[in-house]
This record gives sequence, C-alpha cells and structure tokens, in this order.
Amino acid sequence: MKNPKKVGTDYERKIIDIINKYLGSGYTKTKLSGGADHPGDMREYYKTTPLARYTIECKYHGSGKEFRRKILLDINQAITQTPANRNWQLIIHLPNSKTELVIMDLQDYLVNDIIGQMTVSNKEAKQIIKELENGKYKISRSIERLKAVL
Repeated sequence: MKNPKKVGTDYERKIIDIINKYLGSGYTKTKLSGGADHPGDMREYYKTTPLARYTIECKYHGSGKEFRRKILLDINQAITQTPANRNWQLIIHLPNSKTELVIMDLQDYLVNDIIGQMTVSNKEAKQIIKELENGKYKISRSIERLKAVL
C-alpha cells in the first residue's frame, strides 16, 4: 500500500507540471501543503496568469468508493481554507480514469472566466484596427476576427 501523503504530493506535482506546461507559468508546491506561507497546494509567486487569483486544492483518491466518501469534505476544505478576498478551485482525480476534474464556485467561474473571455482587451482591438489600416486583411476577415473577440 502506498503512503497517502506521498501519493498526494506526487499528484500535486503532476498538476503543477500540467498547469506550467499549458500556461508557461511558474507554479510550485506550497510549503506544508499550504500551511506555511500560502493557502492551497500550489502557488505562483509572480502571478503571471489569471489562475493566480485562485486558491487551489488538489486531491487524489485511489478508488471510487473513497472518492464518493470524501468529495464533500474535499470541497469544504477548498472553500474554508480560501481567504475571503480570493476564489477557490478543487482539482480532483476521477478514479479509474485519466480525467482531472475542476470544481469551483459558479459565480466565480462566470465572473472571472467566462465574462473575461467575452471582452476584448484594448491591445487586441488596437492591433486589429492597425491591421485594418495597413490593409493586411480584407474587411470581411477583420469583421470575423472582431466578432470572435467581442
């Protein structure tokens, strides 16, 4: 039987590797699983991604039975350890699969993730206008690009 603490630590490192690979970020494991310098299991000290606004808790349960027995406790831990001025996420492995689930508050998801994707930044808009002015794209192509970011 594997040491549960080692399994948890290995899982946290796996998730950190995935996040850093996709976001090009610098997440590291927090000391004492968030007990020392920062709540949550991981931290990105330079806050280079929008994910940095979340307190992230990672959980790995080896069996479906353990998963079902502990999931509410895991969610509660993610919520209660998160400071009032931050949002929380629980990343949990779905047993007997290659799937990692992200559980978070619906309002946080809508406000921070969905609405953020629905707005165009000034930088993006200025770049599209510049390309239009330089004749780089036909009007129809530029309209499609604007619709995609607006």
